[in-house]
Amino acid sequence: MPDRDVDSDSEGPGWAKPGLFLLLALAEIPLSAATLEPAELESNEGYYQLSWEADEAIRLIEAESSDFSDGRAIYSGLDSGHVVSGKPDGVWYYRLEAADGGNILSDPAVITVRHHSLGRAFSFFALGAVVFLATLGLIFFARPESDERA
Repeated sequence: MPDRDVDSDSEGPGWAKPGLFLLLALAEIPLSAATLEPAELESNEGYYQLSWEADEAIRLIEAESSDFSDGRAIYSGLDSGHVVSGKPDGVWYYRLEAADGGNILSDPAVITVRHHSLGRAFSFFALGAVVFLATLGLIFFARPESDERA
């Protein structure tokens, strides 16, 4: 058996090969990670749009708890977005999963819904009524003088 020189250009033992380290590092990275946007949002209306980029069919999971123990799929397919509407006040959590129910593909998105107060809504309604009545008044009572040049 020939002696090996420690300072030689040999590749070393199999576990020390750079290609093997790269392969092991890549094995830890999900092959089809997706990005869900917006990551955080506060909505005053109860509707919002979630969008994502994914290389495969996904399921959009909605939950009221951050651990997704009460999660349910609200969308499944190849689209790149989904509009959510009719949400009451509260905090809603969303994430993307592979369509086959396997891997989690995204970090969670946190959406806080906090509707306008009823007092504020009525003040907007009153302001709109004032503008409407002022417009009607201008239409009916601000007529130009008739021209009597005959």
